[in-house]
Parts: sequence; C-alpha cells; structure tokens
Amino acid sequence: MRWLNRHPDSVRTPSGMEWVIWKKLPGFLVVGVALPLLLLAYDHWWVGMPANGATDPDVLRQEFVALGVIMVYWTLLLTVAIGCVVVMLMKGPHYTADAYPVPHKDRPQ
Repeated sequence: MRWLNRHPDSVRTPSGMEWVIWKKLPGFLVVGVALPLLLLAYDHWWVGMPANGATDPDVLRQEFVALGVIMVYWTLLLTVAIGCVVVMLMKGPHYTADAYPVPHKDRPQ
C-alpha cells in the first residue's frame, strides 16, 4: 500500500514562467549580493577609510545598510523561490490518498 497514489485522470500541465525564473535565481543572487558589497568596497578602499576606522559611525552605518539591503534581497529571492516551487508542485500530477471511511456518514447525529 503506497502513501499517495497517482490519480488515473491526472493531467500534467506544461511548465511556464516558473522554470525560467527558477533557473535565473542563482544569477540574481550573485548580482544582487555583489552590488552592495562592491559599493561598500569602493567606499572603503578608493574613497578612503577614516582615521578611526571601523569605529566611525558613518562607516558602521554604511556597513549596516549594505547588510540590510543584502538581507532584504535574500528574503525577496526566497519568497520568489517558494512561489516557483508551489507553482511547480501545483502543475504536477494529481495524487490522492487512501480513502478513510467516516463511521457516522450514513447516520448523522
């Protein structure tokens, strides 16, 4: 006895935009994380670090803003990835579980 059985009238829907987006997500991840880090690196090395270094409030603010932008971007990509997985699962074959007879089906109380 299997846990889930494929429904005999199940029709698999052709894939659409979800696979296109799914395949582009790693590239979006690399580019979206690299941009804030490159801007931060540019500001540190080419513009110049203040004399007191990492304890300067402006430097800390820039680092925290870059970290915040990266975290928000990761959250956005994770949300899009979950949406792609949900659509892929919904377009897949239809599975049914075993029937469970309800004891009071014929005699409601």
